[in-house]
Amino acid sequence: MQRLRSMLETASPEEFNNALTEDWESYNYKTDADCEAQKENILEEIHAALDLRNNRHDKKTLWNVLRNVAALLLPFFMIATFYYYIHSGSEPSLMAVATEKGERANVSLPDGSKIFLNGSSSLVYDADAFARGDRNVELSGEALFNIAKDQSHPFEVKAKGLTVTVKGTVFNLNVVPDEPDATLYLESGLVSLHSIKDNKYVSVTPGQKAVLNYASGDITIEKTGENENILAWHQKKLFFNDESLAKVLTTIGKYYGKKITISGSSENMVDQELFTGMIPTDNLQLSIEEIERIFHIKLKIED
Repeated sequence: MQRLRSMLETASPEEFNNALTEDWESYNYKTDADCEAQKENILEEIHAALDLRNNRHDKKTLWNVLRNVAALLLPFFMIATFYYYIHSGSEPSLMAVATEKGERANVSLPDGSKIFLNGSSSLVYDADAFARGDRNVELSGEALFNIAKDQSHPFEVKAKGLTVTVKGTVFNLNVVPDEPDATLYLESGLVSLHSIKDNKYVSVTPGQKAVLNYASGDITIEKTGENENILAWHQKKLFFNDESLAKVLTTIGKYYGKKITISGSSENMVDQELFTGMIPTDNLQLSIEEIERIFHIKLKIED
């Protein structure tokens, strides 16, 4: 390996190819008696592992196949090693951050950008690439991006079915794999959203929400409503304005991963009562007690 690394650092591609060809063509397969005995022992071990003791009618053919396969694999391993040292250096620079359900994570990128991961999400990026000005990340799940401005080096987010390109802005991207749509909400700046399926680009301005349908590839631009609570997971607050109690309980349940229903004789209130106010998303017990106190009801929580 040391000799190979030294050669890769000094040899030209032509010299490397010539050396590889020379080794390939000059390789001698041993055929003496000791080697034959060793091959028989190896073959016995293969048969034992595969439980083929009663089906050994063609040892010579099997050995030839194994030998040819080994000979074919050798150059692939050498070329893979060559590619690794030329393109990757001695150490990989891929970085990955993942969160479990209910967890949150803050990620600081080499360019000064900040990314806040929601639960059940993952982010992958190449630290060395950032140092070269290639600001690219891959996202699965949901995250809030606060991107450092750099007019010369656009920031790109790759996810299922889409690519988002910005130069400096704040936006929330929800690309949960099991959901039918991806949602991008822009808080400030300007972003370009690319639908990979139909190869279309749209620009999103602050206060707008872009919804991409995975099945069709279509992108719909909408004005966000005051009750949508897109950033509630990050702000840890849910805001409601004359929302039905049914909608309030459904929304709270979504953020806590629970099913919340009214127990007892007050179940018919769920579609009649309206609620205006703020509910925290980091304290389930406090949220439940607040709703029960306001509406004089008893709530039931299920996983």
